Amino acid sequence: MGIGSSYDQDSNFATKAIHCYDPNVEKEHAINPPIYYTSTFSQRPDEKQNFIYSRVQNPTKQLLEKQITVLEEGAQTIVLSSASACMALLY
Repeated sequence: MGIGSSYDQDSNFATKAIHCYDPNVEKEHAINPPIYYTSTFSQRPDEKQNFIYSRVQNPTKQLLEKQITVLEEGAQTIVLSSASACMALLY
């Protein structure tokens, strides 16, 4: 079960907003997803790391992007930290 798989695709916005997070995705199985305040992540040479530095990507930002994509019924979402980043991306 992944993000967006615990509800019917024809559900209304409120239902999607409540059910688009699947707690089984997180290893802690928390009902509410944790917010990661860290700026860097530990690296192990024997494992592939998904997150290196928060300005590039972090678990909180990744979950927000997935949830917005589900709620807006889009293909992909990019979350940026500032209007300057948005302008740099567009131009």
